[in-house]
Amino acid sequence: MIKHYLDYLTNVMAHQWNDAALTDYNESHEYTFGELAIEMLRLHVLFEQLGIKPGDKIALAGRNCANWAVAYLSIAAYEGVCVSILQDFTAEDIAHLLDHSDSELLFVGPYVWKELQNQPLPTKLKAAISLVDWRPLYTTEGQPMPKKEEIDKAFKAKYPQGIEPEDVRFTADPDKLCLINYTSGSTGSPKGVMLNGRSLSNNVEVGMKMLPVDPGQRLVSMLPLAHMFGQICELLYPLSSGTHIYFLTKSPTPSILLKALKDVQPYLVVTVPLVIEKIYKKNLDPTLSKWAIRTFWHVPGIGDLLKKRVRSGLRNAFGGRLRYFI
Repeated sequence: MIKHYLDYLTNVMAHQWNDAALTDYNESHEYTFGELAIEMLRLHVLFEQLGIKPGDKIALAGRNCANWAVAYLSIAAYEGVCVSILQDFTAEDIAHLLDHSDSELLFVGPYVWKELQNQPLPTKLKAAISLVDWRPLYTTEGQPMPKKEEIDKAFKAKYPQGIEPEDVRFTADPDKLCLINYTSGSTGSPKGVMLNGRSLSNNVEVGMKMLPVDPGQRLVSMLPLAHMFGQICELLYPLSSGTHIYFLTKSPTPSILLKALKDVQPYLVVTVPLVIEKIYKKNLDPTLSKWAIRTFWHVPGIGDLLKKRVRSGLRNAFGGRLRYFI
């Protein structure tokens, strides 16, 4: 029987309560596994205050960051339906997808909101919440927005003794719809792919079996979390295994990425060919194109030494602790 990835995450939280879980690279924003659990429960209080029910659609549009992951996981643990939308879509397209998906709440980053607030928003959308600090940015007419003090009061009333590891039990029905992931629309309009918890959890379990990881290992998240590749391989599978995830909150240029890899020393790199091509041209091509290297590359003995040196340099470029490369 499939085990929901939230069950794995709950177990990790219990055993790694004070360990770092989510960090915005080169920024001060960080959550331990315990703080992640508490923040998820606090957002559940916000959902209740806004009249959001399990099964309702909650959209998520913004850059990769720790709060993106917190919002996503809080929606999943509430048994809401996350509508993940690429922040690179136009504001007009995002407004359309909010309407198309029947989203009732939106978590949004500042880059997206700057353009989106000038669009007519769907009447069904009750509110928009900032991914920076959970601040309310918008409420539909007649929809009161709970103030932070009200959320704090309701949270304290619900958990008067505070939250301890044994109080956390996140789970969900694996056969219920939990995600509508909109495709990039390269061959037409974006399509909303409807996925249940079984689909996501099965991928997480495969990752755990094929790429086992020790708790406390680290990873750099560089792929868009709104894409399934990044969402599974750089968030759900590693976090459910106890990995500390660093999010690149800015576009991963080769210089930014290489510095992050050197600082974080990840056990796993998940990437796409374009990124590797840029790293190759910046770090390896200047060396490999030299006349002496090309001349002696296939010479027995000398060539082996050259390849060993290049291999070591490449490994160091990715932090020196790389075990898996996808």
